[in-house]
Amino acid sequence: MPMPKGLYREPDGWVQVNYGRNLVAIPRKRYELSGYGPPYYQLPTKDDYGKVVPRASVAGNGVSLTIAAMSTKLEGL
Repeated sequence: MPMPKGLYREPDGWVQVNYGRNLVAIPRKRYELSGYGPPYYQLPTKDDYGKVVPRASVAGNGVSLTIAAMSTKLEGL
């Protein structure tokens, strides 16, 4: 199993971590003690992360991507 990876940091000091199939928010101290990468100070903020990574790809499954695509099509009607 791959090492969990930090995705972004939140203003209150929590870090969103990707554990493979699950995304879990953990406190900064636990993140740093666990040795996860990248280092806390290199993680983007939650707002910056959302600008770079589309929401559908964060979910990581085709269902979310399909729903997002359908929503976009419906908005154009």
